Amino acid sequence: SLLKTMAFISVGYAVYSLHLALRKVKPLSLIKLLVLANSVWAIVCLSLMLYFFNMTSLWGKSYFILEALFVAGLAFLEWKQIMVLKSKASL
Repeated sequence: SLLKTMAFISVGYAVYSLHLALRKVKPLSLIKLLVLANSVWAIVCLSLMLYFFNMTSLWGKSYFILEALFVAGLAFLEWKQIMVLKSKASL
């Protein structure tokens, strides 16, 4: 089902994020992958909300919108961290 698929994706994301957070050295390529994944997931959430618009309650629509905003916000913060790391590397 869609709910199970979304749950598995969320668990996979959480494991990857935790692994990255616990690393002493955080390669830019792995952070970029996280930014890409969050950006894509935000688009997927909004797409699912539109696709199921007539079948979901206000709570369902709200979930998709809040999930999309949350992961888009994470992607933005992670991208800012990449910029900080790049500027430190150029010093």
